[in-house]
Amino acid sequence: MSTSFQNIKNLFNEYICIYIGLSPPNKNIDENSLLPRINGLAYENIAHYIELSKIIVDHLNKDEIRYKIRLFHIIDSLFKNVGKSYIDFISQHLFTSFKECFTFSDLEDRILLFRIYYTWKYIVPLEITEKIRIDLKMDDFKEMAMKDFGREIKACDEFNEMQRKKILDSETKIKKQKPEILIGKKRNISNKINLFESNIK
Repeated sequence: MSTSFQNIKNLFNEYICIYIGLSPPNKNIDENSLLPRINGLAYENIAHYIELSKIIVDHLNKDEIRYKIRLFHIIDSLFKNVGKSYIDFISQHLFTSFKECFTFSDLEDRILLFRIYYTWKYIVPLEITEKIRIDLKMDDFKEMAMKDFGREIKACDEFNEMQRKKILDSETKIKKQKPEILIGKKRNISNKINLFESNIK
């Protein structure tokens, strides 16, 4: 591993530690710039996504719950702004920490975690979101949360609908490709729509 990439890893971890509260604020770094900085490093070094993802997974496995809840902000931001490579790796390590945080947090943080989970409907692999939904009884929690947080959950539904339309748009573009390219891609996207369609409330 080159010295320059080791420096990038150290900087990536430094930003994470400051954001989640493991390290004190840095007076030279605006707190509002931390997520964009983390996303930027992740995107610019996507060829090394495994090494950067492992830093996040290491925090998931070792940090206390109060830090992990902030870490889920970072994970959510990476999933939605950087995308597939990080989703594929990190999502396989999510469940245990998500369950721990959701189970032992107060209502405010549980609402926050629910909103993160709920907007992963079209982003994170179905087997992960379904495991969370079933094991943590998220359907029951949604019904309860609607009483006091209906507006927030409605906003999540709107986000999910935008993601659904993106998938449909992708399918439309694929239809314009050559038939031999279309076969495999169309099947994958159509299956994803069909699987998630049944879960939309």
